[in-house]
Amino acid sequence: MTVTTEVEDLLAVKDFVTARPFVDADHLILVGASQGGFVSGLAAAKCGNAVKKLIMIDPVLCIPDHAKRGCLGGGHYDPENVPEIIDCGVTKLGKAMHEDAEVMEPYLELSAYQGPVLILQGLADEIVNYSYAVRAKENYRAGQCCLQLIRDVGHGLDKGQFESAFASIWQFLKERKEILTIRVIVTHCEESTEGEIHKASIYFTGYCDTEYFQGTVFLEGCDVREQCPGAEEKVRAEYMLTGLDSLGKKCSLHIVNQRDGKDFKPTVETDSLALKWMEQADLTAVLEYGKGGPTVRIFADKRVES
Repeated sequence: MTVTTEVEDLLAVKDFVTARPFVDADHLILVGASQGGFVSGLAAAKCGNAVKKLIMIDPVLCIPDHAKRGCLGGGHYDPENVPEIIDCGVTKLGKAMHEDAEVMEPYLELSAYQGPVLILQGLADEIVNYSYAVRAKENYRAGQCCLQLIRDVGHGLDKGQFESAFASIWQFLKERKEILTIRVIVTHCEESTEGEIHKASIYFTGYCDTEYFQGTVFLEGCDVREQCPGAEEKVRAEYMLTGLDSLGKKCSLHIVNQRDGKDFKPTVETDSLALKWMEQADLTAVLEYGKGGPTVRIFADKRVES
């Protein structure tokens, strides 16, 4: 097995799947994680317009570098004298894996793909440093690739992380754009119980740094959660951001974020003329939970921006 043979296998699967009568071959999406992410990116680059969208989760774009350094798969060997079998502890790799990887130019090969790309990369990934994902984003054309760097996430997702990552993927597939990213920092929490209703008031500060707005949470925001036995938890967060809009003018954003079924549906009020379109936009928020507080990503339909 090599990266190249895995790409060949994926292309064979693609050809088989698209020949099925029940498959919409005009909307083929490749999704891969870890080495599967790298392989998906390389396969998409060979498919031209046959792949509609590409999603890579923690792609191990470091494989060629690791081959040159003699540490493929976590193993340790002399790259000038590669053994026939590379013992990586939990698995074994053949010499062919090294020979294939060490001559690859991953970013050059990936850039042949011209469609929309989403990269999800954990900042705590112990296998592949997030700088590889940053470089990959810059390698694609301007505006082609969306990169989400996820705090406190290693190489792989637990159940909660998977749910938030899938929610972001769903926004990408619906061609919605991330317009605000708020890093929430919890300061303190107050809890009370009235009858069967348990109420938690979570107070927080934080900041936002995007192409549309740069600023901080004014004073403190409050996230109120009410839980009653047999009923869905009620969630309502309210806060004010103050800072600069996309034109560099001082402004404020008043945000109320409530859960509507499975989705969080925020509303925005602003005194910024440049951001006034957010007040009429259909917004959806995705929460990525991490140490000290979540990251809130707010998405909107790309067509509403003006």
